[in-house]
Amino acid sequence: MIIDIVMPGVDGLKLIRGLKEARRSVKPKILALSGLINGIGSAAMAAGADAFFRKRTGMEEMIGALTEYLPALRETDLIEKLREA
Repeated sequence: MIIDIVMPGVDGLKLIRGLKEARRSVKPKILALSGLINGIGSAAMAAGADAFFRKRTGMEEMIGALTEYLPALRETDLIEKLREA
């Protein structure tokens, strides 16, 4: 799952904690992202995110993580889509 930390009406950190604490046989991999910089990455990781990326500057790193978690995706396709956005 890709979760933005700041969303209208939803606290991304609480959402991450809830997803990680839910009693399920399969725990989701959570990639958190935010445009905020002051400690939000550490807070996301402490809440249970598997990785954190800053918007814009960390997008290529996020693509690398996506291809790690979802090997059926091709990195070159994702980079092209990112450049088109």
